[in-house]
Amino acid sequence: MTWVVGLGLALMGVGIAAIWTRDIVAGEQVDLSNGVFAAREPSGSLLWPHWLAEYATAATLVAGGVGVIVD
Repeated sequence: MTWVVGLGLALMGVGIAAIWTRDIVAGEQVDLSNGVFAAREPSGSLLWPHWLAEYATAATLVAGGVGVIVD
């Protein structure tokens, strides 16, 4: 039954990465004309640190899910 938890973790990680990738590619609220590292929110905050945290979370969830399933 622990494989269900592992699968849930992995799916959540894939979901986070997919949603953020779609948001970045769509570029609805992000101006990427100056490059990814210069992209800012409308409030002026840089976005790449947030993106780094989101993708690190997604990768950790996928790795943890695989680890739970394999163990």
